[in-house]
Amino acid sequence: EDYQSRTYDDTSRTENGSQNHHVSLHMRYNTKNDFLFFAPNARFSRSVSRSYRGALNMLDGETLNRVATSQRSDGDSYNISENLAWSHAFKEGKHGFNLSADGTLSKNNDDGWQVDSLSSTSDGRRPQPFRFGRHRLLLPFQGKILGRGQLSHFL
Repeated sequence: EDYQSRTYDDTSRTENGSQNHHVSLHMRYNTKNDFLFFAPNARFSRSVSRSYRGALNMLDGETLNRVATSQRSDGDSYNISENLAWSHAFKEGKHGFNLSADGTLSKNNDDGWQVDSLSSTSDGRRPQPFRFGRHRLLLPFQGKILGRGQLSHFL
Protein backbone atom coordinates (compact mmCIF):
# COMPACT_ATOMS: atom_id res chain seq x y z
CA GLU A 1 0.00 0.00 0.00
CA ASP A 2 1.33 3.44 -0.92
CA TYR A 3 0.92 6.36 1.39
CA GLN A 4 2.24 9.89 1.36
CA SER A 5 2.82 10.62 5.01
CA ARG A 6 2.79 8.90 8.36
CA THR A 7 2.88 10.98 11.56
CA TYR A 8 3.61 9.93 15.13
CA ASP A 9 3.12 12.50 17.87
CA ASP A 10 4.00 11.75 21.48
CA THR A 11 3.54 14.30 24.29
CA SER A 12 4.26 14.03 28.00
CA ARG A 13 4.16 16.43 30.96
CA THR A 14 5.01 15.89 34.61
CA GLU A 15 4.64 18.17 37.62
CA ASN A 16 5.72 17.33 41.18
CA GLY A 17 5.81 19.37 44.36
CA SER A 18 6.24 18.82 48.08
CA GLN A 19 6.30 20.77 51.32
CA ASN A 20 7.80 19.64 54.62
CA HIS A 21 7.67 21.41 57.97
CA HIS A 22 9.19 20.43 61.31
CA VAL A 23 8.85 22.15 64.68
CA SER A 24 10.42 21.01 67.93
CA LEU A 25 10.89 22.38 71.41
CA HIS A 26 13.03 21.20 74.32
CA MET A 27 12.38 22.58 77.79
CA ARG A 28 14.38 21.63 80.86
CA TYR A 29 13.93 22.75 84.46
CA ASN A 30 16.32 21.83 87.25
CA THR A 31 16.23 22.51 90.97
CA LYS A 32 18.15 20.86 93.78
CA ASN A 33 15.66 17.99 94.15
CA ASP A 34 13.61 18.11 90.94
CA PHE A 35 14.24 17.68 87.25
CA LEU A 36 11.55 18.34 84.63
CA PHE A 37 11.97 17.74 80.88
CA PHE A 38 9.40 18.34 78.12
CA ALA A 39 10.05 17.88 74.39
CA PRO A 40 7.19 18.12 71.86
CA ASN A 41 7.80 17.60 68.11
CA ALA A 42 5.55 18.11 65.11
CA ARG A 43 6.10 17.19 61.45
CA PHE A 44 3.81 18.07 58.57
CA SER A 45 4.21 17.20 54.90
CA ARG A 46 2.26 17.52 51.65
CA SER A 47 2.99 16.20 48.17
CA VAL A 48 1.35 16.68 44.78
CA SER A 49 2.05 14.86 41.53
CA ARG A 50 0.44 15.31 38.09
CA SER A 51 1.30 13.64 34.80
CA TYR A 52 -0.07 13.41 31.25
CA ARG A 53 0.99 11.32 28.28
CA GLY A 54 -0.66 11.34 24.89
CA ALA A 55 0.18 9.73 21.55
CA LEU A 56 -1.30 10.16 18.08
CA ASN A 57 -0.73 8.01 14.98
CA MET A 58 -1.85 9.45 11.60
CA LEU A 59 -1.70 8.14 8.03
CA ASP A 60 -2.20 10.62 5.15
CA GLY A 61 -3.89 13.09 7.51
CA GLU A 62 -6.35 10.54 8.96
CA THR A 63 -6.13 9.49 12.59
CA LEU A 64 -5.34 5.80 13.02
CA ASN A 65 -5.26 5.74 16.80
CA ARG A 66 -4.93 8.03 19.75
CA VAL A 67 -4.16 7.25 23.40
CA ALA A 68 -3.96 9.43 26.49
CA THR A 69 -3.34 8.88 30.18
CA SER A 70 -3.69 11.44 32.97
CA GLN A 71 -2.69 10.74 36.56
CA ARG A 72 -2.91 12.69 39.78
CA SER A 73 -1.88 11.88 43.33
CA ASP A 74 -2.01 13.93 46.51
CA GLY A 75 -0.69 13.09 49.92
CA ASP A 76 -0.51 14.74 53.29
CA SER A 77 0.67 13.52 56.65
CA TYR A 78 1.49 14.66 60.13
CA ASN A 79 3.27 13.25 63.16
CA ILE A 80 3.05 14.84 66.59
CA SER A 81 5.04 13.41 69.48
CA GLU A 82 6.01 14.39 73.00
CA ASN A 83 8.28 13.28 75.78
CA LEU A 84 7.74 14.30 79.40
CA ALA A 85 9.98 13.30 82.31
CA TRP A 86 10.01 14.29 85.96
CA SER A 87 12.45 13.17 88.59
CA HIS A 88 12.32 13.98 92.30
CA ALA A 89 14.97 13.18 94.89
CA PHE A 90 14.45 12.88 98.66
CA LYS A 91 17.09 13.22 101.37
CA GLU A 92 19.75 14.95 99.34
CA GLY A 93 19.51 12.67 96.30
CA LYS A 94 19.72 9.29 98.02
CA HIS A 95 16.07 8.29 97.44
CA GLY A 96 13.52 9.39 94.87
CA PHE A 97 11.41 8.49 91.88
CA ASN A 98 11.20 9.08 88.16
CA LEU A 99 8.02 9.52 86.13
CA SER A 100 8.08 9.62 82.34
CA ALA A 101 5.53 9.56 79.54
CA ASP A 102 5.71 9.80 75.80
CA GLY A 103 3.16 9.65 73.04
CA THR A 104 2.74 9.88 69.30
CA LEU A 105 -0.16 10.83 67.07
CA SER A 106 0.27 10.33 63.32
CA LYS A 107 -1.90 10.31 60.23
CA ASN A 108 -1.25 9.69 56.52
CA ASN A 109 -3.72 10.49 53.74
CA ASP A 110 -3.12 9.51 50.11
CA ASP A 111 -5.52 10.11 47.24
CA GLY A 112 -5.16 9.72 43.49
CA TRP A 113 -6.79 8.88 40.20
CA GLN A 114 -5.95 7.89 36.64
CA VAL A 115 -7.89 8.45 33.41
CA ASP A 116 -7.12 6.38 30.31
CA SER A 117 -8.61 7.01 26.87
CA LEU A 118 -8.15 5.19 23.57
CA SER A 119 -9.39 5.81 20.04
CA SER A 120 -8.65 3.48 17.16
CA THR A 121 -9.96 2.66 13.69
CA SER A 122 -11.31 -0.63 12.46
CA ASP A 123 -10.53 -0.06 8.78
CA GLY A 124 -7.38 2.04 9.10
CA ARG A 125 -9.18 5.19 7.92
CA ARG A 126 -12.03 6.30 10.21
CA PRO A 127 -11.48 6.97 13.90
CA GLN A 128 -13.91 5.52 16.40
CA PRO A 129 -15.09 7.64 19.33
CA PHE A 130 -12.96 7.79 22.46
CA ARG A 131 -13.62 5.19 25.12
CA PHE A 132 -12.91 6.52 28.60
CA GLY A 133 -11.90 4.53 31.61
CA ARG A 134 -11.46 6.06 35.04
CA HIS A 135 -9.83 4.40 37.98
CA ARG A 136 -9.87 6.10 41.37
CA LEU A 137 -7.53 5.04 44.11
CA LEU A 138 -8.34 6.17 47.61
CA LEU A 139 -6.53 5.05 50.72
CA PRO A 140 -8.64 5.82 53.80
CA PHE A 141 -7.40 7.33 57.06
CA GLN A 142 -4.26 5.60 58.18
CA GLY A 143 -3.55 6.93 61.63
CA LYS A 144 -2.19 5.69 64.88
CA ILE A 145 -1.91 6.80 68.45
CA LEU A 146 0.85 5.40 70.62
CA GLY A 147 1.46 6.12 74.28
CA ARG A 148 3.74 4.85 77.02
CA GLY A 149 4.38 5.70 80.63
CA GLN A 150 6.91 4.58 83.22
CA LEU A 151 7.33 5.05 86.96
CA SER A 152 10.49 3.99 88.73
CA HIS A 153 12.15 4.65 92.05
CA PHE A 154 15.68 4.64 93.37
CA LEU A 155 16.88 3.91 96.88
